[in-house]
Amino acid sequence: MGGTGKYQRLEIAFYITIVVAFCVIVAVWDNDIRKDDWLEIKNHAKVIEENLWDLDVDGPKNYLQLASKLYNYEQLTVYSLDDEIFLKIEGPKPGFPDKFLIGMGLIPRIKLQADIVHKGMVIGRIEAVHLHDSIYPFSYFFVVVILVLLSLRLFFRTLKAKNVLKLRVRERTEELAEEKERLAVTLRSIGDGVIATDLDGNVILLNKISEQLTGWSQDEATGKPAKEIFNIINEKTGESCENPVEKIIKNGQTVGLADYTVLIARDGTRYIVEDSGAPIFDKNNKIIGTVLVYRDVTRERRIREELLKIKKLESVGVLAGGLAHDFNNLLAAILGNIELAGMYTESTSEARPLLIEAKKASIRAKGLTKQLLTFSKGGDPVKQNAAIKSIITDSADFVLHGSSVIADYSFSDDLWQVKIDTGQISQVVQNIILNAVQAMPDGGAVEICCRNLNNQGKEIPSLPVGEYIEITVVDTGSGIPEKFIDKIFDPYFSTKPEGSGLGLAVCHSIIQKHDGTISVKSEENEGTTFTIYLPACSKCPDEAVSLDCDIPEVESQATVLVMDDDAMVREMVKKMLTRCGHKVILAENGYEAIECYKKHYNTSQNIDVVIMDLTIPGGMGGKDAVPEILKINPQAKVVVASGYSNDPVMAHYRDYGFAASLDKPFIMAELKEIINAILLENQTR
Repeated sequence: MGGTGKYQRLEIAFYITIVVAFCVIVAVWDNDIRKDDWLEIKNHAKVIEENLWDLDVDGPKNYLQLASKLYNYEQLTVYSLDDEIFLKIEGPKPGFPDKFLIGMGLIPRIKLQADIVHKGMVIGRIEAVHLHDSIYPFSYFFVVVILVLLSLRLFFRTLKAKNVLKLRVRERTEELAEEKERLAVTLRSIGDGVIATDLDGNVILLNKISEQLTGWSQDEATGKPAKEIFNIINEKTGESCENPVEKIIKNGQTVGLADYTVLIARDGTRYIVEDSGAPIFDKNNKIIGTVLVYRDVTRERRIREELLKIKKLESVGVLAGGLAHDFNNLLAAILGNIELAGMYTESTSEARPLLIEAKKASIRAKGLTKQLLTFSKGGDPVKQNAAIKSIITDSADFVLHGSSVIADYSFSDDLWQVKIDTGQISQVVQNIILNAVQAMPDGGAVEICCRNLNNQGKEIPSLPVGEYIEITVVDTGSGIPEKFIDKIFDPYFSTKPEGSGLGLAVCHSIIQKHDGTISVKSEENEGTTFTIYLPACSKCPDEAVSLDCDIPEVESQATVLVMDDDAMVREMVKKMLTRCGHKVILAENGYEAIECYKKHYNTSQNIDVVIMDLTIPGGMGGKDAVPEILKINPQAKVVVASGYSNDPVMAHYRDYGFAASLDKPFIMAELKEIINAILLENQTR
């Protein structure tokens, strides 16, 4: 706009210069015309002097009439020396245009006079009222036209400038509106809550996230004190926290919330929040308000806490697994020696019943170590054929023990077997039963049903055609609100304040890894029904050597290499095998076992069976040693033994080169049947 005004001033100066220059030219020109007029009137006086007295009466009159007509004289008068009119002639009468121009002063009247001199003496004078027909009318007209054009030019320039100004104002207004809209969209899109206040601490702006977290809408919150909208307390003490807006206005500095700050929404919902606030300054660096930016970290806090729990559980699990392994080694020695002691004890001896009870206790202790291993284990399931009934009843009874809830079982006759990881499926049942107990604080009954299901694609369209075991768990508790049904299997989702939100998510993951499905139906205050489908394996062979198989007795003596880092276990297994009539060679680790096997290979003391511990702390275990033995003899028969019964190698031993697996602690019958089965296989080749 400043540049435009400068050019307008230059243009006006240019027009004024033209007008002034023209006026100067006109003035000079007009002066020349006036000189000509004086010369003309003097000539007329001279003519009158020379001819006036020689002409008849009509002669001067005709002459002056002609002069008045030719030279635009409105009136010509001849005066005598005593000022008497000698002759007076009227010129042509001006028409209307000339009268208008005369009235406007555009054609000026000029009075001219000259002396009449005769023989050196003034004898009279001649006067004329001259209508100065000069350039004046045209100059005036030109000036007027220039001024009109200049005025029009200025008018249109002003009008154009006004329109440009309007356009600029409209464009700027639109830009401001777009900027405001972008700011509003940005604020609405920010994932954190934003609250802006004035200098009095009253709310002037809330973004969408703030509306969701506080429960106040923008219209409702505007003008209200920020401490009423942003109501925060200390999570640990429950006491109100100093509102950050007041602190910002007081100190004029950026502030942050203390740890464990909880925002209480309008409906009472609590959110753990992290916050920072800052003053808003104007262009003069004066505080005009504040802005709070905060976010809900409730989920992140729970995730951190759960990760911490998981890490602790992992640590405990490692410890439990190590204890179970060592305990299994002890149990193997105890159980084996009890059995051997029983063999050397007469059936009528008073010690025999005691040994039998000790054996039973050892076998129960074996179950305890399996529970420890199940607790310590994670990852993919290690599947084996199992009867589902005992797993369900044992798991449910364990959870319900000591509670006011009882179990009502209903199992179909001749239930098919399932190929499952018993520890993981036990965990699923326990989690679901635990949820039922928590949903019935006043007690009640949980109905647990299990039946065979031959799915032909009609009953359960989501499952492939095949045979399944259907497990339903029904409680009469508080139920699940409809709005939460689709979320209960989501990780970290829980309707309980103390819940972690992992139990049902883990159940869902376990069932999926078993190629089954889990679903839920519930109505608030009407109870909940969980339904689980697991593939049945009524016709599937068991990979492990069955302890119940009828294996013929093998009379031939065999040489067995036993590798274990625990001396008690080595000696116990040696005694068992010796009792069965076999020759035993002992090794402490994988290196010794390999060298020993190599030494006896293709000799009269060729080793028929190798029993190897899966893991050797600080040394080579069976997993690493078996490939080296198979390099020596591809037909070697190696049995893997371990206290880690849930290790994948134990369930899929053939994939690692082993001929069979043996869980520690084992009884003599298990050891004998595995050895006999391998020897029988060698004889039938």
